[in-house]
Amino acid sequence: MRMKKYQFLTIVITAICLFSFSEAFARITVVSVKGTAAFSEGRRWSPLKANMELKEGTKVSTGVKSTVVLKLNNNTLTIRPLSMLKIYENSVNKGVNNTKIALRRGSVRAQVARGERVKTVFKIATPVATSSVRGTIEDATTSLYGTTFRAPQGNFDVDPNNGQTSNISGDLSYDQEGNDSESGSLVTDPTTQVYDPNISSDERDGMQYFGSDSAEGGDTSIVDNLGNAKVNVRIDFP
Repeated sequence: MRMKKYQFLTIVITAICLFSFSEAFARITVVSVKGTAAFSEGRRWSPLKANMELKEGTKVSTGVKSTVVLKLNNNTLTIRPLSMLKIYENSVNKGVNNTKIALRRGSVRAQVARGERVKTVFKIATPVATSSVRGTIEDATTSLYGTTFRAPQGNFDVDPNNGQTSNISGDLSYDQEGNDSESGSLVTDPTTQVYDPNISSDERDGMQYFGSDSAEGGDTSIVDNLGNAKVNVRIDFP
């Protein structure tokens, strides 16, 4: 009877330890924030600060000359200026550490640790391709014109949406052009639309959050110093 009791206690303690390990290991921590950055867990954007804990599904956006460093379990993700991404997954299940980042625009660097006891699968998905990183360093950049993956150290696989898997190593890069599509007029209806129709609703919300901090080197003094200026408009009809 006593032996069964000890066995039961051992099983309970082991289960608690494993659960605690998984919870502690599957963490997303903001290491540092330089400049202006924001995060969103839904539709509302809020300032991103160091030492914050983020959840799966969180979106992160950086402004001009701004950089964010995240710690995802034992891996490091550096988000460069004018970038937007979503942390789709960051979990530990059956000895496998799964992380998936959806890069909407901008550039990131992933430094993925090679674990001895835990298998790590780190993926960066863009609109045109997905990379699978294991124990290496990867640079990923994406825009309307396409995606570029580069391997400063180690190697990783790239799976384009339409094409064959490629392995990148030795500081080589992989370029995948974006989908050919007509952007149309930037302002199709001046009374209802003031954004490029190619950007997502998240990007519109981010632009509203950052305000004038959306274009590097932009001169806003003309707008900032308007005051109560009067404007005379002359229209000559034929």
